[in-house]
Amino acid sequence: MSVVVPVFNRLALLKKTVASLTAQTLADAEFILVDDRSGKEVQHFLAGLSNVDPRFTVMVKPVEQPRGCQSSRNLGLDHCSGEAVVFLDSDDLLSPTCLEKRHAFMISHPETDIVVGSQAIFTADDEKMHLVNVPDERASNLDRFLALSHPLDVPWVNGGVAIRTSALSASKIRWRPEFHWDDVAFHFECVANGMTVRWLTDRQPDSFYRSHSIDRFGEMLFSPDGLLSSAGMLCWMRNFLEAHDEFSEPRRLRLVTDFFHACFMRAVDQGPSRLARDLVSVALDGNLLTRSESLRMRAYARGRGAFRALPRVTYYWNRFSEATILSAYTGQSGGTYGTLDAGARAWPLAPRGEVVG
Repeated sequence: MSVVVPVFNRLALLKKTVASLTAQTLADAEFILVDDRSGKEVQHFLAGLSNVDPRFTVMVKPVEQPRGCQSSRNLGLDHCSGEAVVFLDSDDLLSPTCLEKRHAFMISHPETDIVVGSQAIFTADDEKMHLVNVPDERASNLDRFLALSHPLDVPWVNGGVAIRTSALSASKIRWRPEFHWDDVAFHFECVANGMTVRWLTDRQPDSFYRSHSIDRFGEMLFSPDGLLSSAGMLCWMRNFLEAHDEFSEPRRLRLVTDFFHACFMRAVDQGPSRLARDLVSVALDGNLLTRSESLRMRAYARGRGAFRALPRVTYYWNRFSEATILSAYTGQSGGTYGTLDAGARAWPLAPRGEVVG
């Protein structure tokens, strides 16, 4: 079993992640830490790891390779020797028996490509944790990876699964640096390619996802570049589904709803700019939106821009739009929400399971 950890500074958190790896009971595990040219303090810490535990291998990303966790994970994946790999972020944790249990399950279930453990989300200032990758028989794993508007309910997050390396190699799946939601894109591609998924029955957490502040995540994802990246990813997902015979009109509408709330409305709420129109153009060119849908969204954006200085008129324009031109995305016709206030939509993860710890 291999663990790939992309590293860039954050020494205090990295030490906790490394400690959780050192505590692993699987004797023949390998831990590949890919340093994205961190500062000297982190470099010094990494240099001594193999002396502490021979399971550690430290790789320094060559200067000719681009920065970013995606390319670091790809580099680590290329050097994995384990039958399966866990992609662990440098601020997340594993329970001591995590790898041993996942490894044993994969050995006893050779038909399984992805084994899902039990994962809990926690914050630095909250001792309580919530289970987040909870099985849901009401929806397929693939459809859950398409539900990217608030509350986000993807089946698992990076460290929550072990993936058979031979399945990744056969599918030629790589981490995609062009998407800010790279973890969603990666796991979506695994499932859409037909990888078999099994869940461990033990629901005691075996991995722990550290949640940072909403402001930190939103600063990146909801910047103009982040919104354009998300729109491009949703178009890519739509066309990927079609190419792999997994496409349906309900799935396209699910992605359109994601686009409306997580991309388009974010741009509209940021104020007058060309960004909302550019996003609609991206979605139209990417076969995500129909011509009619693009016209409706553009009409709404023009109205919001015209009424921006008149709060009461804006309020009635929102209510009118909800019930008419935007009803498919705002809850009036089976959509998800029922309000045009962007608020807390589309954050990376929403606690949904029982409280543990």
